[in-house]
Amino acid sequence: MFIDNKVVKYDLDPPDYTGDKPWTVADKVDIQYNMGHITVLESSSPDPVSKWLVALNIWSIDRFRLVGPLLPQNFQLINITGEKMRVVYDMPIPLGKPHHAKIIHAEEIKALDAYPPGTDIYAFKRHPHAIELGHEQVERKQGGGRWVTEAG
Repeated sequence: MFIDNKVVKYDLDPPDYTGDKPWTVADKVDIQYNMGHITVLESSSPDPVSKWLVALNIWSIDRFRLVGPLLPQNFQLINITGEKMRVVYDMPIPLGKPHHAKIIHAEEIKALDAYPPGTDIYAFKRHPHAIELGHEQVERKQGGGRWVTEAG
């Protein structure tokens, strides 16, 4: 509910909901202020599952100290389990409109497969033109009638 600045939880149609009043409002929680987007874990997958929702709010009026000419935007982490939802964390973010974030399971990130714990990244074979750590330099010299900057 963008205009009302709330996250709303509904009871769904059958088969997910078997009560006598499907598509009724089950709960509302206030957010601060002017939500742009929301996301839950695996929201773009065929099986979104989560007990958490993140509201990506465009403005956070009077929530955080002034940081310049604009107030920061903020993310709000909301526990959506149980009968009543609740905001459990506010996080200001720097300039830039919060837009269409995704949340995935940590198990899907395979970064450790590339560099297992304990890997010495300096032991890898270096490129023949790579500069040794600590010997970096930039040289500016005359070349062909003009100034040339070279890294060496």
